[in-house]
Amino acid sequence: MASHSGIFAVVLSIVVYALVMGLRPEIHAATAELLARGESVLQKLTWMMAGLAFGATLMFVVLQFVNPTNFLKFLHTEIDKTIINSRIELITGAAFVGIGMGIAVWRIVRPHPRSKGTRTQAKQATKASAIMHFSIGLASPIFAFTSWPVMYLVVRTISASDERLFVRILVFALFLLLLITPYMLLAWAWPRFPAFAQWAHSGYIRLSHADWRWILSAVCTLSGLSIIAFELVSHH
Repeated sequence: MASHSGIFAVVLSIVVYALVMGLRPEIHAATAELLARGESVLQKLTWMMAGLAFGATLMFVVLQFVNPTNFLKFLHTEIDKTIINSRIELITGAAFVGIGMGIAVWRIVRPHPRSKGTRTQAKQATKASAIMHFSIGLASPIFAFTSWPVMYLVVRTISASDERLFVRILVFALFLLLLITPYMLLAWAWPRFPAFAQWAHSGYIRLSHADWRWILSAVCTLSGLSIIAFELVSHH
């Protein structure tokens, strides 16, 4: 990096890319669930961030040899063709209606949800928790369309930053640090607001023990009927 302005441009770009890369709805949802549950938040979030960093590293390595632009254009074209296919829309609508009806039957046949399980089951779930949260973090960037172009820009920026390998490694390490820092700071700060944490936990307990099957059934059924109706009206 030849000048201070060049260093500033690279660092600023890396900061922006890390923030954009970290804005994954599934990571947000899993983090919110962890915070509301309030059980081993830092440990589980650390595993999830480890998965996120590992997934980003895998993408970084792959993109050293592959340009994702052409593949993404092809994929978007095929998706557009699928979306405008009326048969696919009718099948999708019917599937939603079927799922909604199935949930309603389930609610009628078994009106009371099953218990949360025994202590042994809870211990087994705890053992699987690390793998599950690591997998969430790992899959989040890899299976998101928007992550690949962002990571490609990261690769281009780091490649242009300096010819020396150790400098590129340091810049990528900075990217990974910025990627996980907001979530780790949130996990660190959460216990320091016990009143709000307790309120969120109480709300989570109430919501997790509520029976949402009638609402879920109605949403799926109405969504399916809406898709079918829209498709029939749009072709007449």
